[in-house]
Amino acid sequence: MLKKHDKSTLKKNGMEIICHPSAFWLYVMEEHIVKTPIAANNLIHIWRSGEILMPKSDVFDRTGNDVMTRGAFYLVLGCVLTWGFVATYIVAESTSGWQPSLWEILGWGLAVPIVGILLSISSNAFVSFIGFNCVVIPLGAILGPVLAKYNLAYPGLVVDAASLTAAVTGIMAVTGLMFPSFYKSIGGALFGALSCLVIVSLLSLFIPALQHFTIIHYIAAGIFALYIGFDMYRASTIPATLDNAVDVAISLYLDIINLFLQILKILAESQGSDD
Repeated sequence: MLKKHDKSTLKKNGMEIICHPSAFWLYVMEEHIVKTPIAANNLIHIWRSGEILMPKSDVFDRTGNDVMTRGAFYLVLGCVLTWGFVATYIVAESTSGWQPSLWEILGWGLAVPIVGILLSISSNAFVSFIGFNCVVIPLGAILGPVLAKYNLAYPGLVVDAASLTAAVTGIMAVTGLMFPSFYKSIGGALFGALSCLVIVSLLSLFIPALQHFTIIHYIAAGIFALYIGFDMYRASTIPATLDNAVDVAISLYLDIINLFLQILKILAESQGSDD
């Protein structure tokens, strides 16, 4: 069912899977460990070797026959993503008063999502869906205290950021299907930009002055917005199966949640400068 891949392709795609959650995890490290009043932008990203999550990277390289229509494939993908964000919201609301320790952050924000990503390697859609939930639910728990701080400092900001993120996501998803040649041509550049972003995010943990360069957040938002289009383009090239729809949802979820966090940071800094 799955074709063999050369090591260079797997390495590149594997590192992409690493970079997306890294942008999230660095943000959490900044918020919960550095304890800034309003967290900066790049969520927890404990930098790992490309091998650990590499098996998940084959989703965009899969071959085979469609077992459902392309329209049904996108419908399932949309439903899984919708559930993911609903679950994240519900859990985040219930953990808004939580003050996690470092070990709790590493456990719920890193270890459990890694288990989820490894579960999603399965060719069984049900097992992959369990893996998807092992990603979105723990990340929702970790996000709860972060979003609560934003809401306390800037009432209504989280809703504004979510609305803007939804609009951008819709536009970029459509462009990913309308302009496949463009997105095919920028894959390498996007990966390079994402890698640089993670490096800058790591440096910001040790050089606090970098957290105040708003341009970094705009660049990061642009990268993740383009990744939404890029992953939608790649989703259009793989077999339309139930399991593939669930697996693609993980990549898109990480794109969108990172875009949301960058927009949230930009809006918070904009309101802060107006006060």
